[in-house]
This record gives sequence, structure tokens and C-alpha cells, in this order.
Amino acid sequence: GGSIGGLDNDLAEWNTSLHAADPMELLTDGDGVSFGDPFDLLIDTSAGDSSNVTDDDDTDDERPDTVGPESDATFVYDDIPPSLQPALREIAERVARFSQHTPGSLPRFHDAVGAGVGAARSMSGGAAAAMQGAAHVMLERMSKASSSAQSAANVVVVGAQGAAVAFKDAAQRLPQGAASAMIGGISIARDVAGSFASDGDVESTTASKTPSKPKGNEIIRQAASHVHNFSSQYGLSSYSAENLAGEPRVFPAYGDYTQSYVPGSYGPWWRDAPAAPPPIPQSDRPFRTKDFVEVAFELPVQPSAVTILETYHPGTVSRILAAPFNAPENGVAWTTLWDAEHDPCPNDAMDVSLDALAVSNLASRNTAPRQESREFSPTLRQLSFLTNVLRIELDHSNQQYYTQLDAVILHGRPNLEARHSVNRTDPLKIAHLSTATGQLLRRLSDSGLPVEQSGPFDLLPSELIWVLLECLTTADLMRVSRVNRRFFAIAYQILIGRTSLDLQPYWPRVTDAFLFGVLARCTNLRSLGLSWCGGGLGLLTESGFCTFLSVTGSKLQCLRLASCSFMSDDCMKTIAGLCPRLVDLDVQCCLRLTGDGIVEVARLPMLRRLNLQNTRATTESVLAVVTACGALEHVNLGHCSDIAGNDWDTLVISLATHCPHLKSVDLWRARTLTHIGVAALAENCPELISLNLGWCRSVESDLCVPQLAERCPRLRKLFLTAIRNVNDDCVAALTEHCTELEQLDVLGSTFITPRSVAALVSKCTHLRLLDVSFCSLIDTAVVDALQRSAPRLAVKKD
Repeated sequence: GGSIGGLDNDLAEWNTSLHAADPMELLTDGDGVSFGDPFDLLIDTSAGDSSNVTDDDDTDDERPDTVGPESDATFVYDDIPPSLQPALREIAERVARFSQHTPGSLPRFHDAVGAGVGAARSMSGGAAAAMQGAAHVMLERMSKASSSAQSAANVVVVGAQGAAVAFKDAAQRLPQGAASAMIGGISIARDVAGSFASDGDVESTTASKTPSKPKGNEIIRQAASHVHNFSSQYGLSSYSAENLAGEPRVFPAYGDYTQSYVPGSYGPWWRDAPAAPPPIPQSDRPFRTKDFVEVAFELPVQPSAVTILETYHPGTVSRILAAPFNAPENGVAWTTLWDAEHDPCPNDAMDVSLDALAVSNLASRNTAPRQESREFSPTLRQLSFLTNVLRIELDHSNQQYYTQLDAVILHGRPNLEARHSVNRTDPLKIAHLSTATGQLLRRLSDSGLPVEQSGPFDLLPSELIWVLLECLTTADLMRVSRVNRRFFAIAYQILIGRTSLDLQPYWPRVTDAFLFGVLARCTNLRSLGLSWCGGGLGLLTESGFCTFLSVTGSKLQCLRLASCSFMSDDCMKTIAGLCPRLVDLDVQCCLRLTGDGIVEVARLPMLRRLNLQNTRATTESVLAVVTACGALEHVNLGHCSDIAGNDWDTLVISLATHCPHLKSVDLWRARTLTHIGVAALAENCPELISLNLGWCRSVESDLCVPQLAERCPRLRKLFLTAIRNVNDDCVAALTEHCTELEQLDVLGSTFITPRSVAALVSKCTHLRLLDVSFCSLIDTAVVDALQRSAPRLAVKKD
């Protein structure tokens, strides 16, 4: 195909241009003039704003009533990065079927994929994720070509063309070493297409399958080609973020569908759960966004419309951002296209207030949004650049249940054109003082007192001004410091004395240059939040983070790094060497972390809270950590799919033995964990207050849940999601021994009866969340009766 051959001319250019721009140049504008205080980047108007899956059951993520057939395919690349295995297994299976009609095709495709896998073994996690995205593009295109009754060889070419486009896009956003591997992937994909095309059995499909650049400047419609990054997902294949790639599969249908994307939480329940991580002290401002997903498109355009198809519990989209094409070279990160706080949308779904939820969940059910899918397409701001990457941010803190998204469609013109601007201010550029600060300044200004250099504040001693300014957020403090030299001096000293800094609300603005500029004022930090920082565009790098840590790390006790694309094994080694006092470490969704880096956590013996959810932790690395860190109280190992299938019991037994003071354990999707591991927790950890066994489908609940309830009477949260053998005896044991229970999830149980549930609700008066979705013996009449008997209880039913 022509689109494949045309990539040859770009390879050398990509290799040399990926790191042409010095990140430190962000300290100056185009004329080399310094911006001044790096903290000003938080409010500056020119900146942006704030699976080793060994189980053949690829539909394990599905709800109990939608489970599909198991796959019997055999996959031969067992030693590749686990994040790639599911996609490449499916490719191998499909190509094997297609090759039956094209003699000689399978060996060539097998060799090409094998070469790509060889390169993938040395990739970082980010590159592996990009390769996986490319693989999914291949699957999507192959499926469409196959359904169109095209030849088997043509199907493979379509897939290879899609992979090449996805590899090209990924290469522009990866560190140089990973980019080189991706460029190798482009060559492989191109060779595959050329190899099959030489058979003469291939039609040209680029025009029909890939959005072509139109003549003139007409509007293009394109669905997302792949997913760049995400903060959480409910499943590993079904309900995963990758389902947002491609054309709609579910819309306009409404309901629970495995082909959609589902974030990992909803409502206030995870935030308010027993043993939930506390917020960083003096957090700058409420952060409305709870989850995000970044999607990429094949052609960069100037957006005219973005359509998000919401197919279950709509109304969670809180912000849409765009990154300029070739963003790292442009030195610009993210710009807001739409923001729910400042750009209310008329067709936005009704939000259910938290007050209503707390007072009467039954009433809130009656006022919930209409149960229908939604085509959400808000009015966008005008952009002055082309983009092919969008970030969809979600606020589901008020939602009644899991939200589901089907697809993201981008409309736009391939060339920039002048348009009438919408008369709105980008919320990322708003520099208002907080409400309390504004009221104080107005009150002093209206007092009639003489105004001198600092206005009415000249009448106040510096100590009192210090007390007043110390109450401000970091961003407000920087705004006040611009008033005069006196305020600047006081604000500077306050910043030096602060022990907590949470930069997650300002994630688009945190760069190497920013951290370098504020370094001198962060020497006393005890808590540091950098979650989401870096934005997936390389704006915050390993070296920048490690340099910052070399000055601030010795006193740090809390470090939050969730979904940080710069986090690597080397970064973890640096953390272990420079932060000996750490007691709280969060590296959730840091996909580049492998067992080699996580084993370094064993050098932090004072740790009490550790979040490894959705990382590439291995059995050996986790065993080393739990053996050395006996003070651990909170451990999250959810979605750790690289842990060998049969090792979960061994690992959990070791965890329970070496960490007897555990208070919370998350083992979401520990697929081979059995009642033996759960019994070890019950026997050795009597202080447990929170345990997540969701989708641990090998657990025989009647052999461990009664023991767990008896030995751990302080339990306040217990998730037994999709463990279908949970029965009335388990519920009765919880009712008798765990009277402080607040949250219970028994989704998918087929044996629980209304009588046991009614007894539980009657005795456990602290219960606030009860999920009985897909419990076949619990109907809506029972749910309504439970709601009436316990108005403060939220009962969830599919």
C-alpha cells in the first residue's frame, strides 16, 4: 500500500528530531526572556492547565450474564512483555484462520511478528503499551476487512497498514530508545504489507480504511485509532480502555456491555472507603477529575467537534483537552477544548448531589438521569494548532454506578483556518483569587483606611500577614506575591516552610523546568504529589524527577506518582536510595515499572502504605518487598497480571506472615488465589478493616469467608465481586461477626437469598454500600424494600 511505502522517508527524520528541543528551554519564551518564578507556571496565561494473562478465558472481565466462550488458541510467544500477550495471541489466532485461504501466508506473518516480539522484549513499559495499541489497531482493521469478505491476504495488509500508522504516532511521543524500537516496528509492519502485496492478491484499501486528507479543507470525521494512556480500567480485555479505539460497537444501545470502556470506580465510595489513602495535607484545591483516558487519531486536524458516545450512566465527562501535533517539539502541552465547570452543556446529564445520596439513596434513584445512551458533543473552543491526541477527563464522584464509554469521534479540518472565537476564557488561564481571599481584600479595601505601598495591609504587622497568607493555596500565594515586594518576601518564606506539595491539579504544567525552578523552596517537603504529571508527552522526564528528588528526597515520607509516564525502574532505584523515610508510596498505573524496579522497594523498611496496582510487579519482586517491609499496613496488588498464575497463594501467605499489622489489602483479579491464601490473611491479620477479593474466581468462599468474618471482626469493607459461590452462610457469618461493615460487594452471586441480605442490613447499621448486581435471587422489589428500611444505604442492582 502507498501509505506504508511513504513511511520510509520519515524514519531518519523521526530518529533525529525526537529530542531536538532542550526541555530547559521552557524556562524562557521565544525571545529568550525568562518567565521569572517557575511557580508562576501554575497560573501563567501562556501555559496549559491544570498482563501476564495465562488464563485462556479472555472474557473473564464480563459480567456474569454476558460471559462468552473460551478461546482454545495456542500462543507461542510466552516470553514477550505480558502487556502484549493478549493482543498478539488474538492476532496469531485470526491470521491462522485467514491463512487457510492464502497458502504460505502464515509462515511469513509468523516470522514478521516474531521479529517484532524480539524487539519488544527490550522495550520499556511505555513502548510495550504503544505496541499493544498498534496491535489492537491491526485487530480492528483485520476484523473490518474480514467482515467485508475481502481476501485473507488483503486482511493482513489492512492490519499491517494500521499498525504502521499507530507505530508512527507512538514513535513521536516516546523516549529515544523506545522510539528506535517503534521505528523497527514500523519497518516490520511495512515489510509484512509488502510481502503480502507481492502475491498480487491484494486490493488497495487505504482509501476506504484510513481517513485520507481531503482536497481543500473539508471536515474529516475519524474515530480514535488507539489509546495512549489511562488512569484506571475495570477489566483487562473486556471493559478496558482499549475498547475506545475504533468505530462504535454499542451505541445507540444502552446498558452494560463488555465492549465498552469502564473506569475502575464510581461515586464517593472509593474516596470515602475505610483505609482509603488520606489526601496530601494542604492540597491546593479540590480536584474534580477522577479518571482520564487519552486517545489518538490518525490525522491531525483543527477540531470542529468532538463526540463522546456514553452508553451507560452518562454525564461523567468533565473536561476535554487537546495536545498539539508534535507537542514536545512545540513546547506546548495541553489546551482545554471544553470544561464542565466553565462551559456548562445544555444536554449534560443530571448530576445526583452527594447530599441527596447521603440522605436518601432511594430518592436519588427516582431523580436519576434517563436510562438512555448519550451522544455528547459540547461546543468547543477554537484551537490555533492541529491535534491528533485528545484527553477525556471524567468526574464520576456523583454517579450512581459505573459509567461506560463506547467511542470518541473527532471532526476537524486538516488545515488551520480563522474562525470566530467563542467568547469564553480558557479555565486553564483563569487567575482569580480564592473566594475567602477575595472577600478579605474587598473588606480591607472598603475600610477607608489609608492606602500605601501595600494598601491597607501596611497597617498590619508582617506576622499577621504571614498568618493570613499561609492559608492560601500555592497558586493563590503566587498571585499575591506579585502585588509588591513585601508580599513577595513573605510568600517566599511561606513556600520554603511548607512541608506538603500536591501538583496533581496542575499536572499539565509540571515540567523539568518547573521542578528545577522551585527546587530551592522545596527542601522541607514531607509529602509530594506528582500523580499524572508529565502528561504522557515527555514534559517531565526521568532525569528531571531524579534531580528534584536528590534535593528533596531525604525528608519525604509520602510520595504519590500514580499514572506518571516518566516512572521507570531507574526512577524506583533513585527513590529507594534517596528517600529512606518513606512510609507512603503510590505508583499505580506506572506501566514502565517492572519487577527489576519494584524489588528496590525492599530498601524502604519504614513503608506502611504501598500501591502497586496495574504495574508489572512480579512474584519475586513482591515477595522481596513484603519480606523486608514488615511494617506494611496497606497493600494494593490489584491488576498485577505479571504475577505468575500459580503464585498468588504463596505470595499472600508470605504477605500475611511477614506483615501481621495489615489493615487493608487489595487483590482485585488475583485469578488463581484460593481459600488457602484468604485463610492465611484471616489467621495472621486480625486488624484487617478492608479486603478486596473482586474477580478472584478461584476462591471457594464457604471455606474462608466465615473464618475471615470470625477472625477479623473489624472488617468495614469487603468486596467479593464475581465470586459466584458466595452463599447465605457467608452472609450470615458477616452479619454475626462484622457489625461495623460499611461496604459489601457480592456482585454475581447466584446463591444469596433475600432473607440473608435483609438480616445483614438489619444488624449492620453502618452499612452504606451494598452491590447485589447480577444476584439472580435478589429482584428490584427486594432492593426497594431494603432501601426503605435503610434510607442511608445505597443498594446497587443491575
